Amino acid sequence: MEPEFNDGYTDEQLEAFDTGFERLMYGKIRRQIISDPRLEWGEGLNILLLSDRALGRASGLLNYLVEKTNAADVLLCTGVAAARAHWDYFTPDILIFVGMPQNRENYQAIRMAKQMNPYVMVVMFACLDNIVGLDCRQLGIRYAFSCNKPISEGLAYLRDAFAENGLIAQREIDENARICFKQQQPEPGKHRTFWRSVLHYWDVG
Repeated sequence: MEPEFNDGYTDEQLEAFDTGFERLMYGKIRRQIISDPRLEWGEGLNILLLSDRALGRASGLLNYLVEKTNAADVLLCTGVAAARAHWDYFTPDILIFVGMPQNRENYQAIRMAKQMNPYVMVVMFACLDNIVGLDCRQLGIRYAFSCNKPISEGLAYLRDAFAENGLIAQREIDENARICFKQQQPEPGKHRTFWRSVLHYWDVG
């Protein structure tokens, strides 16, 4: 599920997208909501969208996920402070950054989400240029899909990525359990040494 950051040069790295662009993207996603079929996926999942600069795309993606998947809850926050206010009752299974954050403090949401769910899947939904790719690599964001492609393709990618993330998480859980079990086992020969000492004591006595 390696993402490709080949959208070419974009304005994703600029201070703010033109509001006209965001209105255009929102309308584009709304038309896809009307025409696309549902994807029977997402049962029980909590999905957190975080965006401080791409609210047209974020609102469109929110509506698409609500109307086209079986997600339990989809929440949109404009910053890490707003997300923190929901932690008491909302544990994300998927955290999606919509657009590269203007305020880089919003990336703290990754650490916060992993404190609640160590296996939360972190995703970038943006114009996938080289600068966004650099951010993803530096922050360990394994998954990303492009806002320049149909949302139905992105949703199928999200479904497959979540399945892959679950397999990776299960391998990590199994490995941690194996290490824990191994640490709880006695060292080889430890019991034999103990009983030899006991027998020697009684022989001497």
